[in-house]
Amino acid sequence: MSQGIGVRNGRKEAGWRRHIMAQADGGLRVLAYCRQHGLPAHGFYWWRRELVRRDAEAPPRFVPVTVAAQTPAHGGKGRIEIVLANDRRVRVVGSVDRRMLADVLSVLEDREGRRKPEGGRRC
Repeated sequence: MSQGIGVRNGRKEAGWRRHIMAQADGGLRVLAYCRQHGLPAHGFYWWRRELVRRDAEAPPRFVPVTVAAQTPAHGGKGRIEIVLANDRRVRVVGSVDRRMLADVLSVLEDREGRRKPEGGRRC
């Protein structure tokens, strides 16, 4: 397996990302997980390192934002939805303390950082 040479197979990468996250979330050791799913352990370890490398090289992604000027359907209270990695969402309705929201997002980002496929066990 060569690092970053040639055309990337997005389906293969997505599949390995799912396996690496499932192994980390499931608590099985890598070898046991690989046996259970019929995966080569050397491939698992290679992809785990490769995905960390790719994620570190990836430029920040910007997403389009649309601001709609309309009357809210939820009692006139403000509402925001933040989409995190793995399509996890944080929905906030009503007024929220900015510091508290920043703290919540920081905790969630920290948790995502620990879930990245870097090896070792989760805390």
